[in-house]
Amino acid sequence: MSQVRYAGFNIRLLASLIDSVLITLLLSPLLPLLIGEAANDPLSIANIFVSTIIALGVTLVFWKYRSATPGKIILGLKIIDEASGGKPSSRQLVVRYLSYYVSLLGFGLGFLLIPMDTKKRGWHDKIAGTLVIYDKTNKKAVNE
Repeated sequence: MSQVRYAGFNIRLLASLIDSVLITLLLSPLLPLLIGEAANDPLSIANIFVSTIIALGVTLVFWKYRSATPGKIILGLKIIDEASGGKPSSRQLVVRYLSYYVSLLGFGLGFLLIPMDTKKRGWHDKIAGTLVIYDKTNKKAVNE
């Protein structure tokens, strides 16, 4: 994996913010159709459950077929398998998603450690064996 540029904290945070806006735009019209009045209460069990399942599904589909979420695609990033440099396995992607919750522990310490890691990995990346890098094939890649 020569000439690999690891994506740092700031660019990944920006990608996450873009994804959050997009998932909110998707959920806004969808939730009332799926759960009715519970959509008006962001703390309802139905709202939390359905929102989480939809976000999980959308994220995993993008990771599997594009190696990135829309925010990462826009910013010219992609997720790769740390060992091979290729596409991560479906198992790795599920583990990576579930490991986001581990990274959230301690006020997001697993994310906040990204700038200090030589390969810019969060705990979720280390657990899943993945890296986030700049995608050379994306000509619109934003430099950090």
